[in-house]
Amino acid sequence: MKKICVFMMASLAFAQGMESGVLVLLATQVWGVHTGAYGLFLAAGAVGTLVGSFVADGAVRRFGGGRALVTCAIVSGLGYLVMAAAGHWALAGAAFLFVGLGIGVGSVVAISLRQRLTPESLMGRVGGAWRGLVWGATPIGALVAGGIAAIGGLRMPLVFAGVLQCAVAVALARPLFHSLQDQARPRRSPRRVASSESP
Repeated sequence: MKKICVFMMASLAFAQGMESGVLVLLATQVWGVHTGAYGLFLAAGAVGTLVGSFVADGAVRRFGGGRALVTCAIVSGLGYLVMAAAGHWALAGAAFLFVGLGIGVGSVVAISLRQRLTPESLMGRVGGAWRGLVWGATPIGALVAGGIAAIGGLRMPLVFAGVLQCAVAVALARPLFHSLQDQARPRRSPRRVASSESP
């Protein structure tokens, strides 16, 4: 279960790195964002992430942790595809807000699942490994995005990130749901064998 969450969050971080690696060039050269207003454009994603962190608890209560995690991965992946197709900053900014929303919900849900399923004595080691894998995927994604953009243009990294993220979410949905069901299923305690000998 923890491996599935780590892999999904690493893919989210990898895709986010691909987006951030070319975002400033897309915004200023393709979408028409003035260089002085680029910070405002970034605020759209930040607002989405902030809203996502607030609505994550409600999403889990209504849909369950697994469905919320898969849905947010697909939402942010579709957001990358819309950003790749956008020709104006307004559409790109709206899609960027939904990308941030998916990232905000996904981060809260995944970390909550990790903490719930990790024994207290292993919290530090598991948390350190998690941060190393997830945070390490972001700069790798940015590096890959540079190579893809040099070959296929500035939009291509976002196309790749969106398709990859949606594919990972769909592929991991079933094993994630099964794993969560197994975790929620009550475990039977072993039956005591009655002794035929008198005490």
